[in-house]
Amino acid sequence: MSIGIEQDFAGLKQKVGAGLLFEGSVGRLPLVFVKREALHETLRHLKESPDHRMHQLSELTAIDRLYDPAPHGDRFELVYLLHNFQTGRRVVVKTSVPEKDPVVDTVTDLWL
Repeated sequence: MSIGIEQDFAGLKQKVGAGLLFEGSVGRLPLVFVKREALHETLRHLKESPDHRMHQLSELTAIDRLYDPAPHGDRFELVYLLHNFQTGRRVVVKTSVPEKDPVVDTVTDLWL
């Protein structure tokens, strides 16, 4: 049985509230776009919540939108790809980062 994206992220919506900016998909992968202030709590929730249990941060990359401006106006985006080994499920988490303050909280306390 497939769980819809809206239902799937209901607990996350409760946890980070207005920090969750957008839900959608990248191809067949569910996607959440969050404020950078909500990034760490979002990743913690996706790792620890019984509904998700994302065991692994399998990829972390950045997008430089110097020549392709994003709707949010920030130059950089960070992209986290999470993986649940038991279900095979993956989730993409994105956040934007301004050029003048390119800093986010570390997640090494979650995945070392």
